[in-house]
Amino acid sequence: IHSIGDRGVDMALDCIEKAQRLNPKPDMRHRLEHNSCCPPKSLKKIKELGVTPSSSIGYMYGLGDQYAENFGPERARWLHPHKTMKEMGIIAGGNSDCPVTYYSPFIQIYEAVTRKTSSGKVVSPEECITPMEAIRVYTWNGAYLGKDEDKLGSLEKGKLADLIVLDRDILTIPHEEIKDIKVLKTIVDGKIVYEK
Repeated sequence: IHSIGDRGVDMALDCIEKAQRLNPKPDMRHRLEHNSCCPPKSLKKIKELGVTPSSSIGYMYGLGDQYAENFGPERARWLHPHKTMKEMGIIAGGNSDCPVTYYSPFIQIYEAVTRKTSSGKVVSPEECITPMEAIRVYTWNGAYLGKDEDKLGSLEKGKLADLIVLDRDILTIPHEEIKDIKVLKTIVDGKIVYEK
């Protein structure tokens, strides 16, 4: 279900709750796309219902200034709250929502790590996560949301050998450089499909 503001998230959660009550099925992993504003009461319900959010955190880079202004400081605090979701045990993935926002996963990861808009304003810095945590949002967590965590999302024996080689170490470079990372090589199912 696509939901952006806190009211949209709450309406989607009410629908999921009703559907689960009428036709209970364990481990459905209902997914919310975007879920830009998730205050504590929504996060609590996401956790209770086992919903798996797929956050469009890249909105923050291009639209974050507008978000912060339109939502106001109290609600802007809960824009894409990845740190809080992780602390609550909610498995949240990430998406680009391209062409609405930037297609580059590195802008998404940069945003999750720095919470900076394109103008340099920092929105809800208490929700910053580490580069490794952000990588997990876009890899293993994404696979989990699609019930594919046994096949992809991490480099393990028996899983697809899908990976990229980067032009610098995302874990050690200054955070400001993350958005500028370039892919040197792409390997899908063990085969090189792109090389710069």
